[in-house]
Amino acid sequence: MAKQVWTVEKTIVTRSFDGLADLSMDLADLFPDIATYTECQTAAIANGVKQKLADILAVPKDQALTEQEKRTRVSERWSDILDGNWNVKAGVGSRGPSVPLKVLVPALIQAGLDEAAIAAATGKSVEMIVKFLETGEE
Repeated sequence: MAKQVWTVEKTIVTRSFDGLADLSMDLADLFPDIATYTECQTAAIANGVKQKLADILAVPKDQALTEQEKRTRVSERWSDILDGNWNVKAGVGSRGPSVPLKVLVPALIQAGLDEAAIAAATGKSVEMIVKFLETGEE
């Protein structure tokens, strides 16, 4: 039988990664009084949080993530949630926009934005935008 990628044991949501340490998130860090919740309440919260964490891994097949990238995304998303940010907007934070630069940058140039404005809109550095414009590489 294949190893489960996600598991939920009481208040612990765990994501397994091939060749890397498992990542466990304790819902008590988010809900300090979760021990007083019913089994149904705890399960509903656990499954909602698990789904929210899993959603961050949804990418097009041609942009497949490595196991380390998956682990980093789940860890960062859990940190966002613990910081009180259930929804993180594209272009904000360390993950940058969900739209590839090769699609986004030409549209922003056509809209009249310069490198500095594009950098601000995408969450990237001006240097990275200039490099992308010169080489086409992210």
